[in-house]
Amino acid sequence: MADKTKTINCKQCGYVNEGERVYCHNCGTKLDRTLLPGDEKKEESLEKKQKRIRKLVMPSRGFFAGFGKMLVTTLLWAVLTAALIQIARKPDNVPVKLKSEELLDVRPIAIDLEDTMQSPVPKRVSLTEKEINTYLQYTVKSKATGLVGDEVKFIRAFVNLDESVIRITTEQTLFDYPVFGSAYYKLAIKDKKVVATNVGGNFGRMPVHPKIMMYIDTVFQMLWDALSREKKLVDQFQSVDVHKDRVDLVSKPPAS
Repeated sequence: MADKTKTINCKQCGYVNEGERVYCHNCGTKLDRTLLPGDEKKEESLEKKQKRIRKLVMPSRGFFAGFGKMLVTTLLWAVLTAALIQIARKPDNVPVKLKSEELLDVRPIAIDLEDTMQSPVPKRVSLTEKEINTYLQYTVKSKATGLVGDEVKFIRAFVNLDESVIRITTEQTLFDYPVFGSAYYKLAIKDKKVVATNVGGNFGRMPVHPKIMMYIDTVFQMLWDALSREKKLVDQFQSVDVHKDRVDLVSKPPAS
């Protein structure tokens, strides 16, 4: 109800009307009530307008919205923490690092491969897992990789043999903490070249999908470079087969 102490002037005749009137008491013209003091609409502030629009666009969902967001965040951190723990763990079947005096009886694998290639008939040569690992430790020396200053250091490489699959692992240190990375391969000789097909891998004990390993296989590039001589020799064999605890290679007779 309008305040009787307020008045409205008629625009038509100028008569001063009581505040509650709708039509002029003198001439009957409809009064402009926007002129009534206190009835003007106050302009909405920018801050209130933004708050009102934000509430319309993103309405609050109360407790469950906050709980859901907290749950997702907690799960993501749990997955990340679990992955880091798995990466930090040492994989299974890591061979003991040999002492210098134990490397004196290393099998000269490169020379054996060259001798086998001279056979006039196909000849089989078998290399055990222990012989390969001893040869790798003797041949591939530890050194700084040049990554992160010299805080990333290559320590050694070793293999684990299973039926049809060879696991090649590099041990490196990151700020003196051991880190292991492995790649799994199936080997074959095609068109006078060893073809290594990646079938997976792992960092520590965290498995890595083969499609991802395709992009991080450069981790093992230093190992391939160090064994370039041996790789060229194996390229000239006619077959290579990986078995549990051994690799069998069959030579190709030299051309007459």
